[in-house]
Amino acid sequence: MLAATALISLYADWVPARWASADPKSLELLSGTPINCVWLERPQWSRAFLEEAAKRGIATVAIIRREGDAVEASQTAVKMKFDAVVTEGDFDDYTRLIVAGMVAKSKALLIESVPRARMRFDGAAPILATSQGLWPGIHVEAGGSASAGPTANPWIDTNTGFIRFARASTNAVIWLANRPPPKTVVALSRYLQAVGDAEMSGGRWVISLDDDFSTRLLAGDAKALSIGAASRPRSRTTKRIRSGVPRRRPAAWRSSRICLARGSRPACSTCSRQNTFPPWMCPRRKLRQTAC
Repeated sequence: MLAATALISLYADWVPARWASADPKSLELLSGTPINCVWLERPQWSRAFLEEAAKRGIATVAIIRREGDAVEASQTAVKMKFDAVVTEGDFDDYTRLIVAGMVAKSKALLIESVPRARMRFDGAAPILATSQGLWPGIHVEAGGSASAGPTANPWIDTNTGFIRFARASTNAVIWLANRPPPKTVVALSRYLQAVGDAEMSGGRWVISLDDDFSTRLLAGDAKALSIGAASRPRSRTTKRIRSGVPRRRPAAWRSSRICLARGSRPACSTCSRQNTFPPWMCPRRKLRQTAC
């Protein structure tokens, strides 16, 4: 039990991102960022890259897909001494068991990135991943218009409900490995939405850049580099959020929750009215009314 808890706490510090380069020098782009774990497709597997990543304290994860020879790819990943192997896609049980057995003989961690319906919350895996997720933000139809009803606000896509359910079902770290919409240039604000959508519920989004931005960033494009620099955390609060450390609620809100649990309601300090919300949210107080 203690060993499992220690593993979970270790892997909880991993901040993963898909990386589209086998050049060891490209890791310099990650300096000063929270990213300390990279997912590598088969073309990016390089011993020189793995050695440089180890020197920088960056964990490397080999991506194995159902297409191709998954068993041979697993053998290669184990020999190259990746820190972890992720099987991405819906593998058949026979192939999954063979790959799991090969990885278990090494010191590498096996991560299964599967559809949500196949996630095993009752297992002992320290990390549970799924590639099935929503791209957070206002839901946009094919024609470019927002989806909304005649008397409703635009529909917001989010993964928070699923992450909260998953965290209530297991102690494992939850990773969302969904990608940006295909053939789309994604703005920085949308990337931050994807990160925040997962982090605010205690999960992690496996950072995945759109093809255009990734190509320009690795090529050293000045504008892409400036966008990357702007996305770096600038305060301890941002780092706490990205590292999955929840912020403590104000003492007044915690006491309000206790009162509500006991069947009573906290009173607004301004108007002494009994409310069902935190004291500082009293509408009378917002209107600066001093009496009810």
